[in-house]
Amino acid sequence: MAFNETGHYKNVANLNLLIGYITSYGAQYAPSKDAIKLVNLQDLYQSASLQITTVQDAKNNYSQKVDNREDVFKNIKKFTTRIVANLSGTNVTEQTIKDAKTINAKIQASKAKKPNTSNPDNLDPTATSHSTSRQSYDSLYENFNDMVSLLNFAPGYDTTQNEFLTTELANYATKLRNANDEINNAVVLVTNKRIERNNLLYAPTTGLVDTALDAKKYIKGYFGATSQQFKAINSINFKNTK
Repeated sequence: MAFNETGHYKNVANLNLLIGYITSYGAQYAPSKDAIKLVNLQDLYQSASLQITTVQDAKNNYSQKVDNREDVFKNIKKFTTRIVANLSGTNVTEQTIKDAKTINAKIQASKAKKPNTSNPDNLDPTATSHSTSRQSYDSLYENFNDMVSLLNFAPGYDTTQNEFLTTELANYATKLRNANDEINNAVVLVTNKRIERNNLLYAPTTGLVDTALDAKKYIKGYFGATSQQFKAINSINFKNTK
C-alpha cells in the first residue's frame, strides 16, 4: 500500500472546489440522488477533512513516540557496560559475571535504528524497515530484562550504588518496555485511522471519489458535454489512490 498522503488530500480539496461550482449553480443543480445533493456533498467534505486531520494527528503521535523511545534507549549500551563493571565491587560469583558479560555482549551487538520520520507524508510504520527496528528494540529490552533477572537472583549481589539496585534496574526495564509498547500502539492507531479514511474516500459507489464522479456526470448530463459549466469542472480530478 502506498503511504504518500498527498493524493488523499488532493481528492478532498478537489471535492471542495467542485462544491464551490455546484453552489454557484443555485437551483439549477437539483439531482434526485441523495448522495450528490449539495448538502450531502458538503457533509461528505467535512467528514473527509476530519479524516485527513485525524490521520495526520496519528502520524505525528507515532513520530513523537519514536523520539521518546530514542531518548529512553539512548544510554542503554553504556549503562549495561557500567553494570557489568560494577559487579567486580560486589560479592557475586565469577559465573554470574560471566553470564552478565554474555548478556552485555548481546546488547552491544544490537543495531537498533530509528525509523525515518523526517517526511511525515511518507511515514509508513508498517514497512519492513519499521518491523526490523521494532524487533531490534524488543531485543534490547529482552536482554536488559534478562540482566535484571540475573542480578535479582544472583547470590552476593550487594551493590551499594543506588542506580545499580535491582529495584532501579527493574524500573528502567519497565521504561524500556513501555516505550516499545507505545510505539506498537501508535502503529495500530495510524493503521486504523488510514483504514477509516480510505473507507470514506474510496469505498465503491459510496466513497468520496465515486460520489464526486457521479456529481460530475450529473453536471455533464444537465448542462451538456460542451457547456461552459461542464468544461469548468471537467478538469477537477478524483482518483482512487489508496
